[in-house]
Amino acid sequence: VVMAVAQLYYYVAPRSEIQIVAKSLLRLLRHHREIQTIILKSIVSIADKHKQIFEPYLKSFYVHSNDSGLVKRYKLEILTTLANASNISTILREFQTYVLSSDKDFAAHTIHAIGRCASTISEVTEACLNGLVALMSKKDETIVAESVVVIKKLLQINPSEYNEIIKHIVRMVDKVTVPIARASILWLIGEYSDRISKLAPDETIVKHQILNLAAKLYVVNAKQTHLLVQYVFNLAKYDTNYDTRDKARLLRALLIQTDKCPTLSKHAKKILLAPKPAPILESIIRDHDRYTLGTLSFVIGQKAVGYNDLPDFPLEPPDPSVRNVEIVIPVPSQHVSSKRSNEEEEETSTEGPDTDNEEDDDDDEAEEEEEEEQNEEDEKEKQTTIQHENHTNEYEQLDAQSTNNIEEDKDESGDSSEEEEDDEESESEESTDDEKVKYLFYIGRSKKNSRSIP
Repeated sequence: VVMAVAQLYYYVAPRSEIQIVAKSLLRLLRHHREIQTIILKSIVSIADKHKQIFEPYLKSFYVHSNDSGLVKRYKLEILTTLANASNISTILREFQTYVLSSDKDFAAHTIHAIGRCASTISEVTEACLNGLVALMSKKDETIVAESVVVIKKLLQINPSEYNEIIKHIVRMVDKVTVPIARASILWLIGEYSDRISKLAPDETIVKHQILNLAAKLYVVNAKQTHLLVQYVFNLAKYDTNYDTRDKARLLRALLIQTDKCPTLSKHAKKILLAPKPAPILESIIRDHDRYTLGTLSFVIGQKAVGYNDLPDFPLEPPDPSVRNVEIVIPVPSQHVSSKRSNEEEEETSTEGPDTDNEEDDDDDEAEEEEEEEQNEEDEKEKQTTIQHENHTNEYEQLDAQSTNNIEEDKDESGDSSEEEEDDEESESEESTDDEKVKYLFYIGRSKKNSRSIP
């Protein structure tokens, strides 16, 4: 629901109202990793056009150690997009921590993000270059390679201001062993041939840049570099790689064997040393606006089945009546509808009531009442019989108890006089008579109660 509302505001709402989307999307970043990934990708697209709504929440996009690789990349992209002259110092301090991460891929992406910040904010370009040059002394090959590549791109923007950095990079050519880093350094040497230093062949990509460097040196100063270029071309002639041999043959024909292609050789300097446009440090997430925000195609980066592009705003306003809300009357339940139909039939009936049916209904009601009364009487009779049985059991218990007491007294007073025996017998008879009177009274009372029952 939140994503659907954000999508609506992104495409329809005016700029003054879209800022309310930020808090809702940031709240979803506390959910599961899958939801967090989708929300961050959506924020990347929204921040590209409306970055001002996320600038107050910069700390919400700081990378955590338990974030997945994709989440880290999205957060780096968002931080780079939100960078400006006022918050760049805070972002660069955060990036310095990320560069030291044990995740080498994440550290490489951080270096790329530093290069983007340096290319867009001129106030920190020199500081970023100095920091990237310091990273070239690291032992990790991935960090060194990415640093050299980013430095090469930054130097192309304004090379005249960074002569000392170029010289420092050229001196490190023997220490760098990563092929892509060596290739970038050799490209810098060839591009700025007035700062040449010695070099050594390595991987195929490095050999190709050596050939380019030799060709550019020959164009700039053919007298001093003729033997050197000839030596490099001879080495490449016997290389095991087909591309290296073909490249050396092409450059030899272009520069040295001018009689074979004189027209092309005249333009060798323009071909090799032509001014090149400064490269653009593109976003690591490309084509994020290809699909509609919030759709499955937007998440997976490919067109899904059933995907339709968001239609453009109409040139003519639509009929406002389509926005009218239709009031739907709730349908009554079956019980209520049947009750209403019966009442309507009784009211609208023109003929008199059927006397036979009424008599049958009265008979049925009378029979039901008689059955209910009979059932009540049966239940009450059962209760009275249960009470009689309980009283009888009580009397038997009392009688048995009295006889036991008499026998015990007789056994104990066996040696007593006859007068005492007569007294005891008379007392026991009186007690039994009293108990019998109580029992008869109890029976009479229960019968009286049973008669009073209707």
